[in-house]
Amino acid sequence: MALKIFEDIEIQMNYKADGLDDSWFDENGEVIEGSGMNREFFDFDSFLKQELLDLCDAERELIDSVVNGKKSILEIIEEEEEFLENGEMVYFLDLGVRSAVMALRYLGAYPVSSCNAGSFTEDPNHLEKHHPVIAFHSPHELLIEVEKAALITGCGLVGPRIGRLVLYTDDIRKFTDFAKHLCHSGISRMD
Repeated sequence: MALKIFEDIEIQMNYKADGLDDSWFDENGEVIEGSGMNREFFDFDSFLKQELLDLCDAERELIDSVVNGKKSILEIIEEEEEFLENGEMVYFLDLGVRSAVMALRYLGAYPVSSCNAGSFTEDPNHLEKHHPVIAFHSPHELLIEVEKAALITGCGLVGPRIGRLVLYTDDIRKFTDFAKHLCHSGISRMD
């Protein structure tokens, strides 16, 4: 198996909603350009719920193909380069975090940083992090569903750190489970 499991971390739910920072919104309720993003902010608002669910399934299928030895992460990266060249910016996000990032964004949170932390051991481009993470700003009204999805899927949630929450996991596959659960939560968005 070419998938790293981060056994040395403790999954916990340790955040304080009252510490969240709303200063990342301007007076019109729009996210302020460059408010803590580590690279670039792409506008992913055009995703529909069914497209997001399809993304969850496709991402999980790719992860499973690596785990089962049907494809290497290098083959997947090469295939995804073509999608990026065609302007499909969702492939800018690391495999393993993209559906969770998109689910958070779909429901109104603002992911600002994410990393699969070298979950795919053959990936020469990975960053060595302690474990897979997604840092995000969140309106208070999303927190109950985000926490519920994290608890059910075995993800951790901590923060705020610099006004943000951090979702993390010991197994990158849990992020796709988190994303699907969040999509089916009680929160709705007009498509």
